[in-house]
Amino acid sequence: MKDESSLPLASIKPVYYWFAALILCALFAMTRCFTSLATYDDESYIMLTLQSFLQGHRLYGETYTQYGPAYYLLQTPIHGWFDLPISHDIVRIKTVITWVAVSFLSGMAVLRITGKQLIGVASMLLVMLHLEKLGLEPAHPQEIVALLAASGLLLMGRQSRYAMLLAGICAAFAGLTKLNIGATMAASFLFAASWNGIHSNRHDRILLAISSALCCLLPVGILLMVANKGMAGSEAINMVWPVGLVIATMLVCWTAWQNLRIESAPQELASTSSTNKNFYWIALGGLLGTVGVIGWSLAGGNSFDELAWGVLFQHTFMSESFYGPVIPTTADIALGLVAAGVVSAGLWWKQSNRESKALESWLSMLPVVGLSVALLMLVVECYRPIEHGLSARGAARFLTSVGPFLMPCLLLRKTTTLRLALAMSGCLSSLLAFPVPGTQVALGTVPVLLALVVGTYDSVQIQFQQQRWSQLVLKFAGPVVAVALLVSTIAFGYRWTVYTPLDQPGCQWVRLEDERASLEKNLANAIRETPGEFLAFDLQNHNRFFFWTGKKPVTPISPTFWPRMLTEEQQLTIRDQFNFSGDVCVVKIPDCGVELDQFCPEIAEVMLLDWQENREVSQWRVGLRAGK
Repeated sequence: MKDESSLPLASIKPVYYWFAALILCALFAMTRCFTSLATYDDESYIMLTLQSFLQGHRLYGETYTQYGPAYYLLQTPIHGWFDLPISHDIVRIKTVITWVAVSFLSGMAVLRITGKQLIGVASMLLVMLHLEKLGLEPAHPQEIVALLAASGLLLMGRQSRYAMLLAGICAAFAGLTKLNIGATMAASFLFAASWNGIHSNRHDRILLAISSALCCLLPVGILLMVANKGMAGSEAINMVWPVGLVIATMLVCWTAWQNLRIESAPQELASTSSTNKNFYWIALGGLLGTVGVIGWSLAGGNSFDELAWGVLFQHTFMSESFYGPVIPTTADIALGLVAAGVVSAGLWWKQSNRESKALESWLSMLPVVGLSVALLMLVVECYRPIEHGLSARGAARFLTSVGPFLMPCLLLRKTTTLRLALAMSGCLSSLLAFPVPGTQVALGTVPVLLALVVGTYDSVQIQFQQQRWSQLVLKFAGPVVAVALLVSTIAFGYRWTVYTPLDQPGCQWVRLEDERASLEKNLANAIRETPGEFLAFDLQNHNRFFFWTGKKPVTPISPTFWPRMLTEEQQLTIRDQFNFSGDVCVVKIPDCGVELDQFCPEIAEVMLLDWQENREVSQWRVGLRAGK
């Protein structure tokens, strides 16, 4: 096998392109991060869990968190060793750095495949724009796992045992932060390692079968979980998306299998070592990373039962209490069906007519079409403010529905480790949309976007007359996205200059619209003026006020949408804690159709016992629940 890291780069060294792109990306991220504050406040929820952990409250048993221990291990040096404060300004700076790093590593992965600097820069800019919702959810562990995924993917482009070992460690850390991401990374990396090498013995063919089965079982598992939620009436439409991913995954496996059978495959896939070496190095890295994180957690006071709950079992509970199905639109369904049918028929016809170069040229145009549509969707709304992580925006939904079916096109010209990992990641990482299709949809489709860029580059290399469109798309994609980023940066930068500063402790740089900023300030003042050392909310926790007012939560068990996300044991803990907390400032938030007593009547009773209103701000009622 030819290592793609050895591909020749452009004769000119346009370092200044990368430098300019890095500056543009940093400004783009900063203007977004410091002109937004999500109303659902996942940001402060994560900050609160991190603060609770660093204060000595162990994960899961004493600190509520939906995420694995690896996130807290990675954050410990930043906030623990270097004593960097946990504040809104600091976490936004971390998000900017991580966001730019994810985009840069993604661009480097494309550079490693194509050997073209400007294509790598264009890919970096595309990913930067594609992940724009990260600016609405700073501090979220999703940005760390995105960095691990980009790092692992880049490492798969090097034929080195140490690179494979590190790729496995990245997958382990990602999985012990968010289990679904780690599973898709591990499956994709093992698939790439097992398919790309010598298959001359039974042992290697067994590894090949195992990795392929693992990849196909992941979307099947999602399919079964969605089916378990019921097929009555309109809910049947929920099945379309996971069924599509099963088909797409099988198409990638089938394409890789067909590549092994053609006469050029032994030379194309030839390697100086057997398949099992890379496979086992990745597996070893995963094992070392897993043992390291679990050992660190046990040393910090966690039990095996707590880790099992935090890493594995709570996700079953979460999918029941916090489930937002991926319901494709009619257009998504139609495009997905067309893509599946066209790619399947084209691949079958190509294998039946191996001498037909025209068919290869025709198939290679599909990524060009996909990239063109995605590019248009990315730039059309880039200047508008982002309102919610669940809002349909950009190309994420399109790439989730259609993109996985185009992944086999990445393997038409070459089958190398990095291409195999990217193609399978494009299928499997879309699973991040389950159980909540929010920002994770964009994160899960980053490999799809990169694969479309590489597929467009491949189309140009075929040298057919009809490939002029591919050349135009590839030539102008970078400048178009750069202009979109610049326009968006100017628009958001202007908003920052005219918006009102929040001017709260640890939140000096964030600015919002005057009405929203005034509401936040008035609420913070009302909470400060209300007696009591502790603070609680009667439905959804707005954890930012813990950081702004100096008041403490009654208990570290404090998830965002907490009535829906608490076990019976956690509800009892909160109820009992209220009886020993003295005076508590309790905020009744505006009615949103769901009352606390519907989910946790015992907490509602003890929280609002003898509650007296102190001040009303808009529809928010701030009062005191006096202790005994």
